Amino acid sequence: MWLNGFVNIVSRCSFLANTSQGDNASVVEVFTYGASFYDCEFRENVADWCIVNPGGSQNRFEGCLFADNRTSEYGAVYVWFTSVWFENCTFVGNTGDATADILAGGGPDDDITIRRCVFAYGDARDAISGAVTMSETVVYTAGQGWHWSVADQLGQDGNVDLPPVFCDRENGNYLVADVSPCLPANNSFGNLIGVFGQGCQLDDWTVHPDGHGLLEDIQSAIDLVPSGGEILLASGTFAGPRNRDLDGASKAYTLRSLSGPDATEIDCAAEPGQERRGFFFHAGEDSTTEIVGITIRGGRSAESGGAVVCDGASPAFRDCRFLDNDGGSYGGAVDCVAGAAPLFDRCVFAGNRAVIGGAVVAREGSNPELCRCTVVANDGQVASVVAWDADLTLDRTIVADDLGAAAVGLVAGGQAVLADCDLHGNAGGDWTAPIADQFGQNGNFSEDPCFCDLAGGIYSVCADSWCLPVHNPAGRLVTVGALEAGCEACGCATTTSVFTDPLRALPNLGRVLVTWSAPGHLAWQFRLEARLAGEAWTVPIVGDAAGFTAADANPRLATGGRVTYDLFIREDDSWRLVAETRIDVPVADGVALVGAAPNPFNPHTEIVVSLGVARHAELAVFDLRGRRVATLRRERLDAGIHRVAWNGRDDTGRAVSTGTYVCRLLVDDVSRSLKLTLAR
Repeated sequence: MWLNGFVNIVSRCSFLANTSQGDNASVVEVFTYGASFYDCEFRENVADWCIVNPGGSQNRFEGCLFADNRTSEYGAVYVWFTSVWFENCTFVGNTGDATADILAGGGPDDDITIRRCVFAYGDARDAISGAVTMSETVVYTAGQGWHWSVADQLGQDGNVDLPPVFCDRENGNYLVADVSPCLPANNSFGNLIGVFGQGCQLDDWTVHPDGHGLLEDIQSAIDLVPSGGEILLASGTFAGPRNRDLDGASKAYTLRSLSGPDATEIDCAAEPGQERRGFFFHAGEDSTTEIVGITIRGGRSAESGGAVVCDGASPAFRDCRFLDNDGGSYGGAVDCVAGAAPLFDRCVFAGNRAVIGGAVVAREGSNPELCRCTVVANDGQVASVVAWDADLTLDRTIVADDLGAAAVGLVAGGQAVLADCDLHGNAGGDWTAPIADQFGQNGNFSEDPCFCDLAGGIYSVCADSWCLPVHNPAGRLVTVGALEAGCEACGCATTTSVFTDPLRALPNLGRVLVTWSAPGHLAWQFRLEARLAGEAWTVPIVGDAAGFTAADANPRLATGGRVTYDLFIREDDSWRLVAETRIDVPVADGVALVGAAPNPFNPHTEIVVSLGVARHAELAVFDLRGRRVATLRRERLDAGIHRVAWNGRDDTGRAVSTGTYVCRLLVDDVSRSLKLTLAR
């Protein structure tokens, strides 16, 4: 078509499957002032130059569809020496060597305005190029999308890079789903963007590796999911743009695999020199953002965080695997910076590499927590797990077989607290300074975890592993590491503690009662030693395999303080330390908030209170700003020990968020406090 003259109006026309060949060839040539196209379709046309070449001045396209057109040069529309206005147009699936949709040729009179338009799924370097003014526009393409000439307009005047969510793009149905940003209810200006309104409902938030369905990739699902929603990943390997380098999006949601981490993988497939990782959290995400049951593999960064970076953000990862990632300088799998406090619960870190923190590094005041994790066969020049001017919490975690360094490293004032952890077989040492004093304390030990197949990457443990409760060297009924027993006994725990009830100590009216159970053993096989303020004594033991009791009535207890009890078992002619516990003992007639177990907890804990005489007492939980969260007791309590449960809910019954709380006991004018850590 050739338009020439003044004020030509083309309305409700279809240009379908036309071909134009040769230099400067196009399907529609416009050389007129004020030409306008309303509600027209340009579909499946082929041209060497472009599909539409508007000339003259003051041309307008409104409510037009440009779909599945192919050119050798300048895409759907080429503008030169003219002004053109596009409003409520949809460009989808167009291809061109230079641009897919619109190219401003750079003439001195070029003036292009794009308003409330959609550009999607174009296969070219750019969707739009040149001097263009855009507003309320969606650009979502396989190419660069918001590239150099229009990049500064992203996020301005209602412009976004979200998927339009067409109902059936493959079959040419460009109506949009109810969650589309093109609908007035879903964008900041309340206007329709593009040609088409709603035509379907998104009821299934499942993302498939091959991209079928309304949600074509993981990033689209994250961008569109409502706060508090859940995204499901089908089994398979997710690869390619928008299935990696995922932006956390600063809202609460759960990203969960349907079949677990062994069947669901994000493969970053980064080659040397490429920067690709799984996730980047940087917008204050907290534990209400959860990643569950996913493997992240093959990420790479020259600087930090081969698989994940948490920059001032604290999401929760549960039952995830971080395999064969390279973090360059910091954090082979994970880099935590700027006060980040993510939770890693039942996660496996294996085969990751970095100079500082082969698996995980915490920096700049961060405080990540590894709870029931397995950290194995990573390669770090400065430890597998590192705190650099930051804090680390490791609970029931294995750190084993680091290829190049120690298990845990502390740099520039970094701190680490470990409980019930097994550090073993690391090339640079296990319980090395400055964490050496935590060995043998709080259930920490160093024994071969006995993985089912370390060389083959099977990190479940043998049925007789020291990391299982029945064989725990410290006599604590906990599982250490991310995985349970996965194979038969392999001759691992040749000496078995076989505790059925762990070592417990409770104060009671100036005494301490210490109890434990160990079938198959007799009282003479044990020795219990107490230590308080530099003094030590042996506590008599009574009982049999049904249960042992040691009543410590040493006069030294009357002054109160923290007492350590070490339990030894006789082996041939020597004694082996098998369990240890600590307890705060109140003065005989005093008030004590003894402790809480477990702590950290999720979501239940038991708080122990000791009163020397019967008194009226209040036990309550406060947040760190001093605001009352929950009142647990407000009544007269008898003398003795009281155990009070808290379920992690406030006085209105709502679950409180992950964080640190203060438990306060108020008796007359005496106040005692204890910090509680909730890790959901």
